[in-house]
Amino acid sequence: MATRPQPLGMEPEGSADLLHGPEGARVGSLEPRIEVLINRINEVQQAKKKASEELGEAQTVWDNLQKELDLLREEKVRLKDILNRK
Repeated sequence: MATRPQPLGMEPEGSADLLHGPEGARVGSLEPRIEVLINRINEVQQAKKKASEELGEAQTVWDNLQKELDLLREEKVRLKDILNRK
């Protein structure tokens, strides 16, 4: 038999027994969710670590490109000076 939707804060008749168990604790229903959350937190931490490593690598590449650009600009100025002397 299907249960009718209840207003917020209201539980269907008999549902409290299913959720709370004999001692009134919701441990049985929370443990799987807690395990899923712990696993998800671990996944997010690993993704964050990997993203941080990739960001560090990208920053190194960026810094090297900036140095190369600076050298090319210096070379451009030097070549313009040479050209203007002729």
